[in-house]
Amino acid sequence: MGHPKKGLRITTPRGILDPPKRAELLREVVCRGKKRKYYRFRYSRHYGGIVTADCVGCNLDCAFCWVNQPRKKPHLIGRFYSPEEVVERLMKISREKGIKRVRLSGGEPTLCKEHLLSLLSLIEEDIMFILETNGTLIDEKLAEELSRFSNLHVRVSIKACTPQKFKEVTNSTEDGFRMQIKAIENLFREKVSFHVSLVTHFCSEEEVISLIHNLRRTFGVEVELERLELYEHVLREISKRGLKLINPLGL
Repeated sequence: MGHPKKGLRITTPRGILDPPKRAELLREVVCRGKKRKYYRFRYSRHYGGIVTADCVGCNLDCAFCWVNQPRKKPHLIGRFYSPEEVVERLMKISREKGIKRVRLSGGEPTLCKEHLLSLLSLIEEDIMFILETNGTLIDEKLAEELSRFSNLHVRVSIKACTPQKFKEVTNSTEDGFRMQIKAIENLFREKVSFHVSLVTHFCSEEEVISLIHNLRRTFGVEVELERLELYEHVLREISKRGLKLINPLGL
């Protein structure tokens, strides 16, 4: 499968990324059958202690993303692992640390669907598996497939409070925001365990309150206020795009 010669950015005439098309192109780089690219396996203190597999590549281009080179240069970073190899590495660290929580993070885990579902089927039921995703690729079929796994919890990171703000901070189309909300609807319908993490840093207080109210009223979902890691490269990118941090510490 050939790789794009001039980078990975798919643009509309206005230079805005399209999440599904971006995902389609990225799959040529980070998915290989049931294998998927990862750049790191580690323990972190999130969720009270968890083992993390950081995957390569994301179909959004968020100004505030803490991941730098693995997101920008997926063709150069990481190597391919089979589902069995990923589980083996996760379980090794899990046993060493004495914890039973693992997650996929870093890039967008749902890019390589075949790999993800195979990996999930290999995780023992007494291990909690947290899937951190932007949700833009969770359609009705994938939500139904995810519902088979009783030890799965999905964290959907909503990148902004309105379609327009989403477009500004992700270099994506406004439809991407609606895809995120649709993912929540799909997970809710299929009774998949999930919660929402909301980036509030570029929203007005009114926008934050309105979105949280609507999410809770419609889906009864827990909403976490996401805190950004304001690394130097993050602040540089935010400034480069002319964005303003309205609420840098969350509400």
